[in-house]
Amino acid sequence: MKRSGVLIMSLIILVPLLMGQDIDVMDGIQRRDTSRTLAPLDLDEIPDEIESTSDEDSREDSTWRKALIDSLEYRYNLEKERMEANYKTSYQYKLNKAVDSIRLSIAGQIKALEDEIEVLRQQEVDSADQVSPAYLCEKDSLIAVIQNLRESLSSVKVQTDVLFSPAEIKREQAHYQYLLQLMEEKSPESFLPLKDTELPELKKKELSLYLDMYLPELNSSEVLIRLSRVYEDQKESQFAKLSYLKYLFYFPESTNLTYIKEQINQLMETYPDPRDTLLSFYLKDETRESLEGSILFRYIRAVADIGYPECEPLFEKEIYRFQKESQTGDRVDRALIWYADILKNQKLYTSAVSQLQKLVTVYPDSPEVPYAFYTMAELYRDNLKESRMALETLRKISAGYPDSRLAPKAILMSGDIQEKDLKDPVAALTEYEKVPAAYPGSRHAVTALKNMGRIYQTLSKSSELAFKQYEIIKNEYASFYSDAADAMITIAHLYEANGEFRKAVEEIRELYERYPEYEKTPDQLLKAGGFLEKELADGDGAIEIYTILITQYPETKASEKARKALAKLQKE
Repeated sequence: MKRSGVLIMSLIILVPLLMGQDIDVMDGIQRRDTSRTLAPLDLDEIPDEIESTSDEDSREDSTWRKALIDSLEYRYNLEKERMEANYKTSYQYKLNKAVDSIRLSIAGQIKALEDEIEVLRQQEVDSADQVSPAYLCEKDSLIAVIQNLRESLSSVKVQTDVLFSPAEIKREQAHYQYLLQLMEEKSPESFLPLKDTELPELKKKELSLYLDMYLPELNSSEVLIRLSRVYEDQKESQFAKLSYLKYLFYFPESTNLTYIKEQINQLMETYPDPRDTLLSFYLKDETRESLEGSILFRYIRAVADIGYPECEPLFEKEIYRFQKESQTGDRVDRALIWYADILKNQKLYTSAVSQLQKLVTVYPDSPEVPYAFYTMAELYRDNLKESRMALETLRKISAGYPDSRLAPKAILMSGDIQEKDLKDPVAALTEYEKVPAAYPGSRHAVTALKNMGRIYQTLSKSSELAFKQYEIIKNEYASFYSDAADAMITIAHLYEANGEFRKAVEEIRELYERYPEYEKTPDQLLKAGGFLEKELADGDGAIEIYTILITQYPETKASEKARKALAKLQKE
């Protein structure tokens, strides 16, 4: 069949289906160029036959035909979904489904009992002279049960919950027709001024209101697409991207998924953003399907992960809707964490603390509670400048959740607040000492020991207590390569400060033996050579150290300095 024939057949089949709807047939033309809106085509201009034309005209006709067929296919799919949604969510559908289910169940029981009675009757015919009273009692009992079931069958009433009553569906249809009139402001029959700057905001509000009331039922799939297009027309590209993404979450079985993904990809191409990489990740069906939780929770998670800053009001609205509609088992606690992050980004620090406090109060058994307390402490200290409130909050973690991964971090922050904010190094030492005792072998313990060594260096006239902390790191935490090496360098520095240059050199030699690949080792060897040459007058020892530097670390700056020092020594 020729392509012209295919086109005419498409029109014959699809146009009658669409004529009954008060909508613009060509409103569904796919906007592959999102920087402009395609002008609607006039169906009256379609010729009865498409005659042969030049190559240039043929290419133009081909483009025109493709746009027309795409539009009709899109409108057909959308109308089909709308009709199915209307029926499947209607009161009559729910009633019929419930009644049919109950009737089938009762009818099946009656059939089974009638079969049993038939067997008993056959037995009665075969042995008429040997019928026992028990047999007659069983037969009468079965007949009575059947009679009761038949009465039940005749009085079946629906007991299931109904999504929408007939009155609600009627109101929804009127609401939907109002939206169609609102969207067709260019039509002569429109009730709106042709040029009004309020129209875009009005459309967004009204379409969003409908979705709040009916999503994902009835005509919400079409309304969601219309809302996405309003965002697109107003160059609010990030809102349009997330609105189309919402469609993918709520209507995974839609026949328009390919169209929706094309629109998102075109938006990413026309209005690129670094966060589009994450959006592309959520365009994959397997990504969306792998997420747990309700549809709204999964969508909120995606919006939070993508993190378009200008879309924070949309995220806030979805969070409140999720809290309102959540059921037992929904991860509202996790959503509150995301919301607090958004508020923090908006510099609404008190509001962020409030949401975190809501989490720990309303969901005290949530695994997110330690994180909520820790984030609250950071907000108190860094943003609200309330160090004492931060300290009180951190103690709730160490006292109530000692097994949490955040417990040692909370103690470390408490010590840091005591040391730097409240200027109480003794109280800070008390906090730091808790970490190696409660969490031995951890990196947090290493950090606490370093902090204790630093404080002891400033508090003590003798460096003995400071030495002790660094020796513990050196000997008991050798698996923490860089920390142990840095501890040895600090020990050598303490020896140097005390004028014990020979001990400093020996410590650096041990550093070279234990950690020859450590990046700071060459500089420490150069320093040891200087001690031997200038402080200890040990030329031979200095030559040995410089030789190690030159041979083992030939490409380093320390090696170059060692060559010059060695040449000077050899001249002398």
